[in-house]
Amino acid sequence: MIQLLAVLLLAATAQTVREDKTPLRTGCEAADDIVGYLKAGSPVTIRFAINGCLAVTAGEQKGYLLPSAIVNAEEFERARREAPSVSGSGGAPAKAKDPMALAMAGRDAYYADNLQKAIGLLKDSLALKDDPDVRVFLARVEREAATGLSKGRLMSTRFTMRYDDAMTVDQARAMLNLMEEEFTRIANEIGCRPSERMVVILQSREDYLRTSGMSEWSAGVFDGRIRVSVQQSAQTRTSVAHELVHACLAMTGNWPAWFHEGLAQKLAGQKPRQIRGAKLPKLSQLDQTFAGMNAQNAAIAYAVAGMAVELFYLNYKEMGVANLVRSPERLPAIAEDLDRRLAELR
Repeated sequence: MIQLLAVLLLAATAQTVREDKTPLRTGCEAADDIVGYLKAGSPVTIRFAINGCLAVTAGEQKGYLLPSAIVNAEEFERARREAPSVSGSGGAPAKAKDPMALAMAGRDAYYADNLQKAIGLLKDSLALKDDPDVRVFLARVEREAATGLSKGRLMSTRFTMRYDDAMTVDQARAMLNLMEEEFTRIANEIGCRPSERMVVILQSREDYLRTSGMSEWSAGVFDGRIRVSVQQSAQTRTSVAHELVHACLAMTGNWPAWFHEGLAQKLAGQKPRQIRGAKLPKLSQLDQTFAGMNAQNAAIAYAVAGMAVELFYLNYKEMGVANLVRSPERLPAIAEDLDRRLAELR
């Protein structure tokens, strides 16, 4: 289970960004939206930490960074360890103290798959201070809690799976076994090692679109949890495998969207569409999430990402994905080479 680490620093600590073009996101997962990009040396103020993810302020922007993106982030961690706990008895955050601590604990409870606890903490936060972001997040959690997902819940070594009436118990058990097998295969290819049980949510098409807020063309999303629309058996299996790749890759660091989506297609067995004669975007233009694209642009983006990863497997066999994951600094040069090879296919 996820341990609650929503800790506010009594005196905020100022640090700087380590590298140019560091993405500032709405969370610490690679699938989270990008708020903006930070230059090397940009000052940031760490506001709090949650599960190894740092909430920062950079100028007028607020977002999240991994500790590895910040110079001397260990100073914050040392101060965090020495700071008094914000938890009261039983591990619950101290109420009537800090609305931000309560909001972060609510977010943590949500990702730990405890929706009712999350709702209570978020409401406690709003009772102390009205915050539009917290209100939006609370509405999202309440919508999900109202979909009837509590009807089905199964657990395995790696997964907590919730499902609704779109699946029978037998189908859910079969899917859970499949996820264990698929994740073993994917983890061996990428080299990820989960430290916590992952949450997987399987929903009817209608509930998936309503609670995820995704575009009509979407069949699944990884937003810290895996959420998949239940369709025909083969399609559901493919969608689950696709999102498992996102989850696995997110455990290894921050990667551009084209690499995420191309590798997810490859390892889920989805053949990329061949697009010829079109003016294709460069991979550097596909570094952010595809979630907000219309169906036509998304189709092109997925095709380019899929073709790029196919070319990687063809031309970088000796390196392999696991070695690339261990040497992320090599990806920009590889992306330029793949762009050249993609141009030759037109």
